[in-house]
Amino acid sequence: MTTIVFATPKGGAGKTTSAFILACVFADKGKKVTIIDADPEHYLTEWEKDGGKVPNLSIVTNDSEKELINQIKEAKGISDLVIVDLEGTANLSILYSVAYADLVIIPTQRSKFDLRKAAETIKAVGSVAKQANRNILSALLITRTPAAIKSRGYRTMAKNIREKDITAFQIEINELEAFKAIFDYSKSLSQLNSSHVSNLESARRIAALFAAEVVQILKQDKTHNQKKKELEAV
Repeated sequence: MTTIVFATPKGGAGKTTSAFILACVFADKGKKVTIIDADPEHYLTEWEKDGGKVPNLSIVTNDSEKELINQIKEAKGISDLVIVDLEGTANLSILYSVAYADLVIIPTQRSKFDLRKAAETIKAVGSVAKQANRNILSALLITRTPAAIKSRGYRTMAKNIREKDITAFQIEINELEAFKAIFDYSKSLSQLNSSHVSNLESARRIAALFAAEVVQILKQDKTHNQKKKELEAV
């Protein structure tokens, strides 16, 4: 089964939101999805406590780094897709859970500081992969970007990122009210409607394109062809 880890060395990058919208796209397609909420803020656990529920989607709360790997193994045995919302990458014992991932997604904002930290995360993933003696894909996800027309400076920076030897998503997770409404109303994007928030269709389109790119990135590794087919099939 496919395991995707979301990791970032600093908060505020939209990591939990990105993990959740990805999980919901596949759950809505009928895939059995487990999210392991290993972020100490436990936003996803709180979302569920506030009444949130999505068919085919389970949320497992992680309160102990010692239990995280066991929770990943258990979830892999019962799920089509396991998504781990990781605490961060400063804690090495937490980072070793990356060894069980097929893909590590690093959400980041576009500032030079954030991108430098994201590059450190990519390097750390590479170190874990080498120790684990297995290929672990990683990809940069630019988040919290304005939905309006972007400046020339922004376009240049995004181009430079993608020209480096770093896999980066073409889709960006824009700063939209619909993504905030997920937690305000304890609903998924498919459960929200126009009475809750505007720009809902834009948010749903971004989520769908994000999921499609995940499948394509997994396809890069020949060993993931079967996993790609499992996620594509409805």
